[in-house]
Amino acid sequence: FKHFRKLLWLDLQKNQLTSIPPALRNTKSLTLLNLNHNNVTSIESNAFGNNPSLTQLDLNFLDKLSVVADCAFCGLTGLKVGFKKRRDKVIFLAYI
Repeated sequence: FKHFRKLLWLDLQKNQLTSIPPALRNTKSLTLLNLNHNNVTSIESNAFGNNPSLTQLDLNFLDKLSVVADCAFCGLTGLKVGFKKRRDKVIFLAYI
């Protein structure tokens, strides 16, 4: 994504991702990221890098997600809403 310096929204839902793509760490202009309905099993520390522009992070229906590392969302100083829904409940990850 390094050539997309003005990328604001990125919708990666339903792409059968098993992890957070490392390239997302370099998307400084991104304001909305949708990772809904993927096969992500864990979110590692600093998974999203230092991205102060990201205000909305959608992690809905990541049914295989079982591990969220300490500092997984560090560097997301502009994050307003981040949440994960499972089929029958909502797990609130961040609201700043």
